[in-house]
This record gives sequence, structure tokens and C-alpha cells, in this order.
Amino acid sequence: VARPSVPVQESVAVTSNAPSPVDEPVVAEGATQEVPASAARVVSETVTGLADTQPLQDLLVLQVAGDSWVEVREASGRLVFADLLRAGRNVSVNVTGPFELLVGAVDVTTVIFNGETLDLSDRAFQNVARVNLGESRN
Repeated sequence: VARPSVPVQESVAVTSNAPSPVDEPVVAEGATQEVPASAARVVSETVTGLADTQPLQDLLVLQVAGDSWVEVREASGRLVFADLLRAGRNVSVNVTGPFELLVGAVDVTTVIFNGETLDLSDRAFQNVARVNLGESRN
């Protein structure tokens, strides 16, 4: 289940250096007031952005029914997590995407990314899968 991002709307004034007469009609963009086109001008516009400038973290849960080597690397290549997970062990890793996941025993490893169970079997070669998860959030 992906976490929704919450857009924030803020007004940005569009100004001109030219003086405008006080009696000239001013219409906000998208207004329904009927004004001759020659008399209307845009006074604001809406900008949409993320409410929080902090990077959002993804939750990666690994559950193993048998021994499995697992690595998690950030897009920069920095190793976030690496371990030989023993049967019955569950690990949760918070990581800011995008990131690369290496699973050394796909057949005994359950990968849950942000609440969604991923099937890595179609991306595995000799029971090893290397996948990129998360998305860039510039």
C-alpha cells in the first residue's frame, strides 16, 4: 500500500512594474466573473508541492523461512543493511528510496515493500534476485 503524498497549495502573486488604475477590474485565474478580456489580468496562480520537505521513508520487511543473504543499498551505493538472515527471522528496514535489494534465497524469503508482498521469483536467476525499489522523490 503506497503512502499518499499530501499536496499543499500556496498562492504566488504575479506582479508587474507598470502601475494599474484603482478602478481596473482584477480577476483571479479560474474566476467565473464575466469581465472583458482586455480588462482582466492574472493576479495569482496556484503552486502545488509536498507539504513536508523531509524525504519520505519506505518500509521494507523481510521474512525468511530458511537461511537467506540480504543486502539493501541506497541509489548512491551506500550499504544500508547486509546480513545472513536465519530461518524464522523477520527484519524491518526503513530506507529512503530509490534503493537496491539483493535477496540470496528467493524461494525462502518473503519481501514486503510498503505493505505489499512482492513476488521476486520471476526476477530471480539461480534463486538470487537483485531489484530496484522505491522511487525518486526530488
